[in-house]
Amino acid sequence: MRYRLLFLSPVILLYFATSFPGVAQSVKGRITNDRNEPVPFVVIYDETTFTGVTGNADGNYELRLEPGNHVIVYKSMGYYQVRKNVEISNSNLQIDVVIKEQPVAVKAVVITPGK
Repeated sequence: MRYRLLFLSPVILLYFATSFPGVAQSVKGRITNDRNEPVPFVVIYDETTFTGVTGNADGNYELRLEPGNHVIVYKSMGYYQVRKNVEISNSNLQIDVVIKEQPVAVKAVVITPGK
C-alpha cells in the first residue's frame, strides 16, 4: 500500500499542476508565404510578456503562454510583420499565419577604380 501511494503521488501532482488556470498553454502553428511555402526561422514573440521563440526550418513553431489576452508578433527579414490579437484560454491554440514578402529596393552601387 505504501509503495502504491509513492507511485500515485507524482501522477496526482502532475494532474493538479496541469488542470488549474494559470498554467501556460501551447500556441502552435505553421508560417507560410503567399505561395504556401514554409518560411523558416521566423521570430515569434508576445508583446505583452516578451516571451518568444523562433520557428524551425519547416515554418512550425510552438509558443507557451499564460491564459489571457496577448499580442503575438511574427517577424522575418524580407517579410512584412504580422500582429495577431489572441485570447488564450485553458486549451491549446492552432494559429497558422501567412506572411507577405516585402520588396526591398536597393540603390545603384557604383564601383570606381582607386589607388
